[in-house]
Order: sequence, then C-alpha cells, then structure tokens
Amino acid sequence: MSIQARVLCQRACSGHRIEAQNNEQRQLVYPLSASTKTRGAPNEWALRQTRYDSRHRDLVHETERLWTSRFDESLSLADVAAHVGSSVYHLCRVFRRITGTIHRYRQQLRLRATLEAVRDPRVSLPDIAARFGFPSHSHFTHAFRREFAVVPSALRRGARTCR
Repeated sequence: MSIQARVLCQRACSGHRIEAQNNEQRQLVYPLSASTKTRGAPNEWALRQTRYDSRHRDLVHETERLWTSRFDESLSLADVAAHVGSSVYHLCRVFRRITGTIHRYRQQLRLRATLEAVRDPRVSLPDIAARFGFPSHSHFTHAFRREFAVVPSALRRGARTCR
C-alpha cells in the first residue's frame, strides 16, 4: 500500500471527507465509505469517545488523588464515589478500564507506604501489617513479595547492612 493510500485510510477512519484520485485509492475508499455509513459518522463517534475518555480520566485522577491523600483511612467505595460524583458501579468500571482494579491500586499505595516502616527495626512486621490495614502478617508478606520481589524481613536485613 502506498503512502498516499495509507494517508487516505487514516483520513477516512478519522471521519474526514475523502475523494479518490485513482483506481488504487477508489478500491480503498469504497469499502471504507460503505463501512462508515453503516456504523454512523466516525467523526461524531470519535468526538464523543474523546469527550468521555477525558471525563473518565478526570474521574480516575480525582479518585487517585483522594486515595493518595487518605490511603490510611478506611474509605468505602460509596464514600469515594459520592466524593467524585459517580456511582460505585461506574467508578469501578472506569477505574478498571484506565488504571486497573481499585483493590490493586489501593494495595499498591499501602505497600509503598510500608517501605519506610519496614526499614525501621524498632517496629515489628506484624505491627506494620496491622497499621497499614493488612489482615495478617502472612497476607502482608505475600503482597509485599508479589509487589517488590523480596520479603519484608529480607528488605529489613538489607537495610541494616546498607546503613
């Protein structure tokens, strides 16, 4: 396919009006124009999708900001959804599509916050797990290892030797 034909395809897919200059372009234009007529105007769809994507990104950004500033509090999904002006279902669906699951995001925040505490040998690992909302020391260790590829006690031993 020639460069002109590629440009023509891109223009057709983005909703611009296209005119074929030669046979090669006509062979490309007719299927594209037929498919866009049956699906509706792609230009309108693209504008609508961009608008929704922008709103969705704003919703996710606001949710991330709320959880980042208050990750240590036990906020319910209903509270968060009300704060960002959304339903729980819509928030979960949009967040998962853009960022990943809400549970995974919150767990990553809590695990990153534990990094400083793990390096302090005066605080026990079960206390750290409880303080940051993990149900047990083993759950905390498993999540920590999955996220950072090292168990907290090994990180603690390494931190002692690095000081």
